Amino acid sequence: MSKSRANAETLRTALVAGDVTNANFTGADLEVGKGGTGASSAGAARTALGVVIGTNVLAPDGNGSALTGIDSLPSQSSQSGKFLTTNGSAASWGTVASGLSAASQAQAEAGTDNTVAITPSNGNFLSGVAKFYITFDNNGNIHASHNITSITDNGTGDATVTIATDFSSNYPTVVIGTPVYPKRFYNNGIYAGSVRILCYDNSNNPSDNDSKTCLAGFGDQ
Repeated sequence: MSKSRANAETLRTALVAGDVTNANFTGADLEVGKGGTGASSAGAARTALGVVIGTNVLAPDGNGSALTGIDSLPSQSSQSGKFLTTNGSAASWGTVASGLSAASQAQAEAGTDNTVAITPSNGNFLSGVAKFYITFDNNGNIHASHNITSITDNGTGDATVTIATDFSSNYPTVVIGTPVYPKRFYNNGIYAGSVRILCYDNSNNPSDNDSKTCLAGFGDQ
């Protein structure tokens, strides 16, 4: 029996037994198109299959700099906290928006800009917010207040309230009230930084308020 026939018989026997090994397989390397690698070594097989380490696939300890056919990514240096984004053709690092900025006094007073935020420090500039308020009694005791410096007793039924942060003009809107009736109040001078009020009884005589007097002021500062 010829040697080639003997090899064929050995291979046929191995195939029937389901045990093809290096010991009983002879012949040329099986090409890629027929399910093989077309190579006799691991390196040659990777080359034939297009999976060369460091060239086609990333090495376990590589940085990818030698890979081909892949778009380069921007450097990570000094890019902490940013995210990677693309415009469809190139990648770049993006920054997360920090949120709305605080409204200026003019923006808060206008009340038309939706791109800024009202904060505790600028909320008082809103047009509908009282710029000052005070509740006091006829002994000069202040029971509640905001943006008030002091109150001065000028005499019976006559008091001046001094505002801490003035209005921008002498024309604020001031509201005066009391839970006691009958009492009548008149302003004897509304200015940018103070309000003077007069209190009268039902007989139109100057009279100290037997209860508490309440004031609130609105306008631009």
